[in-house]
Amino acid sequence: MVTASCRLLEPLYERLVTRARQSNYLMADETPIPVQTNDKPGSTHKGYHWVYYAPLEKLVCFDYRRGRGRDGPQKFLESFRGMLQTDRYVAYDI
Repeated sequence: MVTASCRLLEPLYERLVTRARQSNYLMADETPIPVQTNDKPGSTHKGYHWVYYAPLEKLVCFDYRRGRGRDGPQKFLESFRGMLQTDRYVAYDI
């Protein structure tokens, strides 16, 4: 049921991401979150929500990644051509 609902919402999320990438100005930051795993019931691993905010459009996008590496923002920002405000974490140097 949850998976089916997520699939129905996917086009809406993709449209949100497209609109954020079309913005001239984005703010970005990542935050760690504990994520339950199927590998070890009852345990978690550290995942990351990468948050992208387009303040002029008032749009917020969350992009979950298992790690904090450069591949997450690089993929999300591949077509972004505006100004990006960050805390200077090296993963944003793409």
